[in-house]
Amino acid sequence: MNFSRTLFLVAISAASLFAQDLDTSAGALIGVKPGDAQFNHTTWIAPLNVTSGMPAIQNIFVVAGTDVAGLPCFNCVNSIVPSVGIVSPSGTLVRGSAYQLNNFYVDNKFTGTCGFTLSIIDSTNTPVVTATFNFGVSAGNVGIISTKYTVPTTAAVGTGKVSSSIKCGLVKAATSSSVYLQ
Repeated sequence: MNFSRTLFLVAISAASLFAQDLDTSAGALIGVKPGDAQFNHTTWIAPLNVTSGMPAIQNIFVVAGTDVAGLPCFNCVNSIVPSVGIVSPSGTLVRGSAYQLNNFYVDNKFTGTCGFTLSIIDSTNTPVVTATFNFGVSAGNVGIISTKYTVPTTAAVGTGKVSSSIKCGLVKAATSSSVYLQ
């Protein structure tokens, strides 16, 4: 079994999730040729147990992996509810190859438009792929941002990262994961 092509399951500790909404808006791109990137924003209403001390937005994780049709998805793994299907995280990204980047977030309290930025940063701390776009969000939802891209052959070899930042009004949240570019 090729692990890089298998479905990676992340179980969400929330009550049942439902009401999917798909938005495919494009945004500003750096290091990505027009037509190379596709953007998806999938959300599910989740009965969250929000308290006054919780952050409005939580940027939970970002991963890069081999592009697999049908991913990401909610409640799509062996009838497990709740569950999230994402690309299998790759520890190594090969320059010149195509990948999918998945970013999972929880919206506890914010309703409005948020700016999302997904990046691949090489070993010299240079962003070699950056995708920036805006989506409307609603409090009480969990969401996955997904984009497809090709890692530029000019990216520096070595340990880098994939990163995500979300800005909703004055609220900011960020996360990143280490990757090796070769």
